[in-house]
Amino acid sequence: MPRWLIALVFIGIVSGSLALPLEISESQSRPTIYVVVNARTRVRSMSKPLIRSMYLGRRLRWKDGRPVRAFLRSVRDPATRMFMDRVMGMTYARYRRSWTSRQLSGQGMAPSRVSSVRSLAQRVATTPGALGYMTGKEIRRFRSKRIRPVPIRR
Repeated sequence: MPRWLIALVFIGIVSGSLALPLEISESQSRPTIYVVVNARTRVRSMSKPLIRSMYLGRRLRWKDGRPVRAFLRSVRDPATRMFMDRVMGMTYARYRRSWTSRQLSGQGMAPSRVSSVRSLAQRVATTPGALGYMTGKEIRRFRSKRIRPVPIRR
C-alpha cells in the first residue's frame, strides 16, 4: 500500500471523517427498554402514546378499572434516560416541568420515585396496577413471577 494512502487513512481516522464499519449488533450497542407491569395486570403490549399518557397522569386507570401506579427511577439511571428518550420522547427536565405545573394546578400526583432497579422490581411486584421500565438485561436479572415485561409498540 502506498505511504500517501496510509497517511490519508490515518488522517481520516484521527479526524473522525472516515467511517469504519463496526461488527457490533444493535442489541449490543443499544439495549432494549421494556415496560414491566404487575403480573395481575392484563395487558399484552402497550403503545408509546398509552405509556406517555400514564406517565404524564392523563390516563389514570387500566381497562379493568384498576388505578395506574407508575414508578420512576433516578434521573442518573441510564435506563431512565433511555426511557425518556425512546418512549416518552422528551428529556427528564421537560418531564419534571410538566409534572411541576400539573401538581401546582392540582391536576394529580407525579409517579412515585424508586432508588434502584431492585426497588422498582419489588414495588411493581407488590403493587396492583403498577408500571415501570427496565432494560432486557435487568429483566433477566430480576426475573419474577410477580412482574411481567410488556413489549412496547409504536
